[in-house]
Amino acid sequence: MDDLKFEAVKKIAETKFKYRDLGSVSNLNTTSPPSVFIGSKLRYPAVNIGILSPLESDENAWVYDNAKYWANNNFSIKDVVNLRENLLNSRFKGNVNDVRQEKNKFVEIAQQIALGSKPVDVEIQLKRNIGFNFRKDKIATPQGLSGELKKAKITGNVKIERKVDKVINDDIKAVKGIEYLYKNKFSEYVLSKILSVGVLGLKKDKKLVPTRWSITATDDMSGKKLIEKILETI
Repeated sequence: MDDLKFEAVKKIAETKFKYRDLGSVSNLNTTSPPSVFIGSKLRYPAVNIGILSPLESDENAWVYDNAKYWANNNFSIKDVVNLRENLLNSRFKGNVNDVRQEKNKFVEIAQQIALGSKPVDVEIQLKRNIGFNFRKDKIATPQGLSGELKKAKITGNVKIERKVDKVINDDIKAVKGIEYLYKNKFSEYVLSKILSVGVLGLKKDKKLVPTRWSITATDDMSGKKLIEKILETI
């Protein structure tokens, strides 16, 4: 773990030096951890939908967005902030009900990335160069880099767990899908991410859900309680 932390910090330092002039960067070949962010700052039902990724391809990209790993391996707040502020949020505006429409390419790409069980290679093109607006709050993990998405393309295979694939293709209520995945040992972080991109539930009820990071399981939290906390975001 110490070696991985050292490599992550080294990578961040190298990236900062290489891209010290962020105003010149608008095209990237990168790797999403995989992660997306559904922002709630716009007037509901409008939302910002963002693909999160470091500034270049990285085989250890998963460490940028793995809260359970951070906690289990005693990452400091500084470690987490350094990781998160070096993730680019390539975002576009949408509506929470966009998932019910077919052929919304950006939404489909965001969903595929969020469902991945391993990092996903992606090409990103921004409308304008990268901006820096570091923010933090009590609900969302920190974010620093951002840009308005112009084009996006998944360039590698997306690996989706078989049980996740089953749930998103069955016409069942979201609570049933969450219960099934929880019983099959999927973490609360994975459940929250899958829920946020609107792939669970009956087709007529599916919608995007603003990303929440305040859900934490404790040893004495029952499965029912955990599911209830996750579904509070709907």
